[in-house]
Amino acid sequence: MQILNLLLKWKQKNGSEATFGVLRKRLGKLIKRREGDWIGKVVREGLKSATWELPTDTLQAIPDDRILSFCISTALLPGTFYFFFLELGLSVPAIERADEQYRGFVSRMFELLKLWKQQEANEATLQRLLDTADYVGMNSSLMVQYVRRERTKTELLASWHSTNA
Repeated sequence: MQILNLLLKWKQKNGSEATFGVLRKRLGKLIKRREGDWIGKVVREGLKSATWELPTDTLQAIPDDRILSFCISTALLPGTFYFFFLELGLSVPAIERADEQYRGFVSRMFELLKLWKQQEANEATLQRLLDTADYVGMNSSLMVQYVRRERTKTELLASWHSTNA
């Protein structure tokens, strides 16, 4: 709804100059800048840094509920969540339905992330979650730190179980 309001205000302010072609040009420049930032990051820091320095199997895994909960509690901000879910591929009506059905911010965000996982199935990966969070300006580095900690705990438990079995 916020995007629609912004578009309507832009249309009112610009009148006959507010065409789809003008909007496409302006958004195209913005998208190119964002892509340019990512390419610049790869050039400056190398591909490994740009891909979160996590193993491929971890990045390609579907995030569990603990990761989603951490994402909500540390990275999702009330001002950015709408764009975040749009970038993940959820529709405006789906986001607005969750807005109406779930009053608490945390429960609303959790339900939207679960919906994303259901809709995207195997495409709902940690890589996509981190990339999208980074794209909309969320603090994705905290999410990466959390995943690393959880991965280390899991590896330590597996090692302990194998030596004590």
